[in-house]
Amino acid sequence: MSSLTRSRRTRTNLRLDRTLVPGQTVGLLAGSGRFPILFAESARRQGYKVACVGIRYEASEELRDLCSSFQIVGVSRLGGMIRAFKRAEVREIVMAARSPRV
Repeated sequence: MSSLTRSRRTRTNLRLDRTLVPGQTVGLLAGSGRFPILFAESARRQGYKVACVGIRYEASEELRDLCSSFQIVGVSRLGGMIRAFKRAEVREIVMAARSPRV
């Protein structure tokens, strides 16, 4: 087995082994559109806390009221996004945005 195959298998297994239970915080990296709002509403209904990092000029301000924490970060500020999620003790992150028609 090559190291590449082993690396892919390990990464996949680690990802599948983690389970998020209600009451824990899920991270939401929010872009434009209605989908991030729908995700936040659904997660709250299922008992999760939602820590949202919104992309500047894209994310809806409506998310501020739906999420337990909300921070706007520039699209090129990956370090800022990571720090925001770490402060909220997020272990799992969902990226949600509108997908334009092509």
